[in-house]
Amino acid sequence: MLIIERLCVDRGGTPTVVDLDMELREGTITGLLGPNGAGKTTTIAALLGLVPSTASRLELNGVDWRFDLELRRKQMGYIPQHIALYEGLTVEQNLTIWAGLYRQSGQEKTKAVARSLELANLRERRGDRVKTLSGGMKRRLNLAIGLLNDPTIVICDEPTTGVDSQSRRAIYDALFQLRDAGKHILYTTHYFQEVEDLCSEVVVLRKGQKVASGPLDALLRSATSARATEYTLRTDLPIESVRKACDALGIAHDSLAPVPPSLETVYEGWISDSNPGNG
Repeated sequence: MLIIERLCVDRGGTPTVVDLDMELREGTITGLLGPNGAGKTTTIAALLGLVPSTASRLELNGVDWRFDLELRRKQMGYIPQHIALYEGLTVEQNLTIWAGLYRQSGQEKTKAVARSLELANLRERRGDRVKTLSGGMKRRLNLAIGLLNDPTIVICDEPTTGVDSQSRRAIYDALFQLRDAGKHILYTTHYFQEVEDLCSEVVVLRKGQKVASGPLDALLRSATSARATEYTLRTDLPIESVRKACDALGIAHDSLAPVPPSLETVYEGWISDSNPGNG
């Protein structure tokens, strides 16, 4: 487990992440959510050691990460939002170059490239030049590069931006394989459906502070909203008081059941100015 306690980032006297507590569990995909400017990218940069930060605890499986950036980067894989590839080279050549930057050589490099090609479902495209690939294929290659060092922690920063459905499915499949292999995965996205498809845990940031966190299904069950409750027609779960009200108003129905809150609905409540944050 990666345990993060009181992570803080201060840029030029302006706090951008404040006392963030978070846990990433092995075999779990955790969604990191929040509006633009909430502190998601800064949090990722702090974990990667790209910006100065402080923390009372930053520990992976009992090992203190705070002061050993080399160890931290060896154990982390980063799949960025922006694609950085050598367009004139082949898929395999790109992976080979990046594996060298991870200081891999010989059999280790060969195995790492083969493993990443397989995970991203790019084995059949290994000889294609990057400039001939679709945007979705490039995203998958971006993913493969971030996994070359067989990381314990995988950080995905909006990895499906602009991809087609086939490539999105391939990225999902790779993430599920990593999850099932016991990796700790932190995933940022603006697509609520992706969170519901992939993530069992969520952390929501607002103005650099955590305002909600926990298992997604539990958060949805416990969420309260000022919005009117919606109902859908059902035949097996009557709500007597609502049915009588419909009868009085002359509204035809079979039976009624409340629609559970959606992630999008409760998210708006978490990040609203009226929400002081629940830590």
